[in-house]
Amino acid sequence: MRRSRKLKCAWFCLALALAATRSAHAAPQVRILETEPASAATLAPNASFYLRLSYQTEEPLRLWARPYRHGVQVPRALTNASPEYLGTGEALGWFAISGSGVVDEVRIVASRGEAEHEWVVAKRAVQLRWDGAAPATAQPKAAWIVRLLHDQQQLLQRTADSSRTGSDVRGASALLGAFVVLVAALVIAGLALPLHAVWQWRGAWRLAAALPVGLIGSVVARVLVDVARDPKSHNLWPFEVLQAAVIALAGVAVLSLVRWLRH
Repeated sequence: MRRSRKLKCAWFCLALALAATRSAHAAPQVRILETEPASAATLAPNASFYLRLSYQTEEPLRLWARPYRHGVQVPRALTNASPEYLGTGEALGWFAISGSGVVDEVRIVASRGEAEHEWVVAKRAVQLRWDGAAPATAQPKAAWIVRLLHDQQQLLQRTADSSRTGSDVRGASALLGAFVVLVAALVIAGLALPLHAVWQWRGAWRLAAALPVGLIGSVVARVLVDVARDPKSHNLWPFEVLQAAVIALAGVAVLSLVRWLRH
């Protein structure tokens, strides 16, 4: 009995260790490699503070740079848009403040696409001040900023194109589904109404109502016979059946109107 309990405890501990190892392995890794300008600087309003990031993630991840002061996020700050990052590589984070402001900490925030679930993956203490009196001088960006800005735009464009493609596919699927339902409804109506007329009417009217039924039956029979001989002979057979169903409906409608006028 004791040996059995020991084995169960060992298996349980092993399972916990494997789960912990898997979780640690799957956790995204993000580091701040460098910044532009340096961590202590005075900037003009709307000037950007850039961060070069490295990431390693096994699932799609979005990254944003957020400015803080005394542990509170700085208001009126513009931050970078984020595409989805996957695998290993470098990303660009940036933010700017319109007006005057002070920042003493930068936090890199990550999300797996759920807006309500974000967490901090990296942080750095800084001494940044946005001052309205500071001259707004245009300086050339560092090579890594230009490179990562280009990569970021490419990823954002790819994400937008993928989103549009997905929307187009969903729209086309919805239209196709609606068309299939419409075709099925017309075919059923084209069979049901003539059959109902044949059942209800008497004499010559019944014979006249049987003509649309015969039309649909002949079309279906011809399609079945031809397809049995050559599977490619009627690639558009749903349209052939639909056309026959519409003609049958029109024929029953005309017969019903004439019959009503005669009575």
